[in-house]
Amino acid sequence: MINDVGKVVARQVGSFLSNNSDEVEIATVLKCTGMLYFIKLHAQAYIEQARYQINLEHSVQINDLLPIVSNSPFVPSEREYLFAKGLYAGLTGDFFTSTHILIPQIENSMRYLLWRQNIITSKFDDNGIQNEYDLNKILYLPEIASIFDENTLFDLRGLLIEHSGSNLRNRMAHGLINDNEFNSPIMSYLWWMTLRLCCLPILIHHQQIEESNPWVKFDGIFKDDPLFDDFVEDMAANRRELDAEVAAYKASLEENQSA
Repeated sequence: MINDVGKVVARQVGSFLSNNSDEVEIATVLKCTGMLYFIKLHAQAYIEQARYQINLEHSVQINDLLPIVSNSPFVPSEREYLFAKGLYAGLTGDFFTSTHILIPQIENSMRYLLWRQNIITSKFDDNGIQNEYDLNKILYLPEIASIFDENTLFDLRGLLIEHSGSNLRNRMAHGLINDNEFNSPIMSYLWWMTLRLCCLPILIHHQQIEESNPWVKFDGIFKDDPLFDDFVEDMAANRRELDAEVAAYKASLEENQSA
């Protein structure tokens, strides 16, 4: 694979039949290449349209996003404003800001999630200095598969660290992304993926509540119905009428008994 200035950024030597590792590596390259087309299509067809509609109908502020990130296990303590700032920037189309904020925070959150599972995310070098693992290593630790599903991990690897994918983490760290690329659909997809990682535990929790209580899904479905107040009043009037009939019936029974 050759980038836009003619430099080789990924290479596969050998054939599909040479050995199994070659097959796996070639399949990864092909999947990452296909993923780039999917990312651009998905971002332009869905994410950008949804982002446009949200901004058209609402005046979202940073503080509106704080409850989401503050209640997300993906966001470590004292990183809430950073995530909210990055998500707000992406929502308003400032992908220069969102990309620079969110990629390092994603990397830190990965270490944080592993640390909470009592998994060491650093090592000592020859001089006794303890260095943190970067995303290139973290996303290939076996333990990370216990936190994220296979599809999410593939998305993260292809988007952030694979040379045959977008490789955004490494390219941004070394200043290899130009002005135009920061406005590409790939940056929109990165913003959406971060939002999804923040919201997913909350959505799963609500899904579990719905499964335990099927009536929860209907909660609030009539809140914007202009006729709902009339419907509630009709129900109340009907209840009063039934109560009056029951009271009259009981009164008649007592009268007959006393007679």
